[in-house]
Amino acid sequence: MSFPDNVSNSLDVIPEDIGHSPIHLAIGIFDGVHQGHKAILQQTRQLALEQGGHAVALTFWPHPSHILRPEKATPMILSQEARIQLLKESGIEHILLHPFTEEFADLSATIFPSWLKERLPTLRTISVGQGFRFGKDRHGDAELLKQEGAAEDIAVHPVSRIDLHDQPLSSTRIRLSIQAGDLSAAAEMLGYAWFAAGNVIPGQALGRTIGFPTLNLDWHPHLLPPLGVYVCKARPAEQPDHPLLPAVANYGIRPTVDPESEPQPRLEVHLLDPAESPNWSTAHVEFIKYLRPEKKFPSKEELVKQIQQDVKAAQNLFNL
Repeated sequence: MSFPDNVSNSLDVIPEDIGHSPIHLAIGIFDGVHQGHKAILQQTRQLALEQGGHAVALTFWPHPSHILRPEKATPMILSQEARIQLLKESGIEHILLHPFTEEFADLSATIFPSWLKERLPTLRTISVGQGFRFGKDRHGDAELLKQEGAAEDIAVHPVSRIDLHDQPLSSTRIRLSIQAGDLSAAAEMLGYAWFAAGNVIPGQALGRTIGFPTLNLDWHPHLLPPLGVYVCKARPAEQPDHPLLPAVANYGIRPTVDPESEPQPRLEVHLLDPAESPNWSTAHVEFIKYLRPEKKFPSKEELVKQIQQDVKAAQNLFNL
């Protein structure tokens, strides 16, 4: 993918205006940019405001598990583009997107602060989560980073974890909630509704033939939600100020109308307002509630009856 101006795809490529001023760095995977991550990012912005300089985020791609244990790689909550967008919206001025490689994974924890300082000579502070681990075999923790950072004149500020309902808020909890179809729990932890975004692609117009035209989204998430029907809100992805419109969506393989298709799930979104034209080129779709699993119906007539019930349930939820 191409990167915006305020994103560098390596620690070795830093804009001059950033590299010549004090840098206050937030470090993490920031998968989901959830409420716990936002506390780290907020502290970074506050340090930059108080001490002068720039608020910068250092994050990595792919997720370390893809290198360290590829047979059990962790699915990302957000796409690369969505993660960058949310980091920007958090007030971070520049994003360092460093490749996570086997060589980087072998970097000793005790060397990491000096390795950072060599590439970011004006680095002044680092903010991380209290449970942050780093270095070869994950031997480094926030306390070690604090000790080793002091030798490089870097002040390290660990941020306490956030608990929600007496359990630590974590990306793992969010993944499990999404995979279980508990979108309200995921939204509470994320601080926003989990969403899909992408280009609208041509479909077979099957929805239109049964009275429910849809937007077909080119969306291939790492983290797979349950196949089925969802209450959603949608807008054109390139228009962030466009009102979010009530919708109902199906994420699935369409076993009733397309039984011989390849089993590649697709996201199809039906806007509830019939006056709205579905001729968008892109779509941003926020998942509000999981209504039911996908199933094969004995006929298209039975499918239409069920869709009518799904639409009614969504209308009721939106008080339409």
